[in-house]
Amino acid sequence: MAADSAAPAKKAAFGGKMIKWSKVKDVKIGEIFDNKDCGMAEQTKLIWNFIKKNKINE
Repeated sequence: MAADSAAPAKKAAFGGKMIKWSKVKDVKIGEIFDNKDCGMAEQTKLIWNFIKKNKINE
């Protein structure tokens, strides 16, 4: 193979969908977590609920 061959483009994780945080740039992180302390599993759940609710991964 030639050293100058183009590398294949990387596919985004999660089936190629991108999370478009720019659509919700005015939202503070505390609003997503409801200003409560929580572990990593709960954080992930709250983030994905926020993403789905605001349809920013489509």
